[in-house]
Amino acid sequence: MEVIESDGFAHLANLRSELKLAEAAGSLDTYDLELKNAREAVLHWVKSFQHSRYELGRAILRYKTYFKKEGSWTRAAKLIAESIGTSERTVHRIAEEYEFASHLPEITRDAMVEQKLDPAAGKNAGVVGKLLEMPPPQTREEAAAMVKSASQADVEMKRSGRKVVAETSPKDGLDQFAQHILRQFKEHYRSATPERRDAEVRYILELVVNTVGADVHELRQYDRPALVPKPEARKAA
Repeated sequence: MEVIESDGFAHLANLRSELKLAEAAGSLDTYDLELKNAREAVLHWVKSFQHSRYELGRAILRYKTYFKKEGSWTRAAKLIAESIGTSERTVHRIAEEYEFASHLPEITRDAMVEQKLDPAAGKNAGVVGKLLEMPPPQTREEAAAMVKSASQADVEMKRSGRKVVAETSPKDGLDQFAQHILRQFKEHYRSATPERRDAEVRYILELVVNTVGADVHELRQYDRPALVPKPEARKAA
């Protein structure tokens, strides 16, 4: 197997060295050819992070399989995150989003790329989810049409969501507002696959948090919705 050699960007040489140290800390053979290929693939796609999260996600997931010690992989993930100016959580998410999109037929992924839609970009998770519900295309033309249709449906869904929020008056109160939004989510994801639902809900919540500037760093899970405490209860606790 031919090794992908990385070139350009001086910091990649340092990243390569640091990744080797992380591998050694995990008791890996840094001279193993397969491991070297996996490492070089990560270095190669780090340079194109803004153009293809899908390929970087593929490379990260493959590279991760060599690490048997969680601590060593955490160190490697942090190094990759620093090299692209993001967080370790984002590195894990890039790999997760690649894995989600990898269930699409290759012909469909190619059609997305041709229409400048990165299959592993979080903002396109809705498109991927809709495509996964469609039968596999038989031709490139059919794949292109399906991607266009799914993309348009996703845009309309997002517009509809924004309209729903706009039509809900702040004076309605927290409970009424929450129930109104909850009904929209329940209706929209009634027949969705768990994979599509989870990916899209995460995208929507992250979009909300980052749009309104909310200082929310984690979401807790409870045995049933009724146990979720209201803001005043959280503050009192």
